Amino acid sequence: MRVPFAGGITEDITPDMDMYFSYSVDTNDDGKILCFTATFDNHNNVFIVKENKDGTHTTKRIYFSNYSLSEPICSSDGAFVCVSETNSKTKLSTLLLLSTKNNLIAVRSRSFIEITPLVFSTTRPQTVLALARMGDWRRPVFYDFMHNRITEVKHPTLRGDTWVLQWDEA
Repeated sequence: MRVPFAGGITEDITPDMDMYFSYSVDTNDDGKILCFTATFDNHNNVFIVKENKDGTHTTKRIYFSNYSLSEPICSSDGAFVCVSETNSKTKLSTLLLLSTKNNLIAVRSRSFIEITPLVFSTTRPQTVLALARMGDWRRPVFYDFMHNRITEVKHPTLRGDTWVLQWDEA
């Protein structure tokens, strides 16, 4: 459902979908593309909803899996969605970079014991800030899909699990 902050009519933006359970949602910077996960038919799914020029909405499934999916994040321009998928047998997670333009997985990261995408970079294409298990602790990392490279954020004062509340690239 879409509920305007300034008041107005509540709108079902996925009227053609059967009832589903959704546990997360994100939008691109201008709010014209929304991504969310939904569970039904024994699959976890990633959907996008695009706002059309006439104000209507188009819903499209861009990925489905039998494994657990994290909350998706949407790139600022709306071209990509990133989600973490955890294999229930191996317990390993991978980041998936999904295109909102077609149903192809653009890139799959290497395997991690645990990884959760947090936010896309606004200055480095196809790079996400994520929270990954590095040794015994959760640490912020940058994952660069274009170069298949991970960079751990290190600082001598970090102790224990480290959580990211905000990222300012300025």
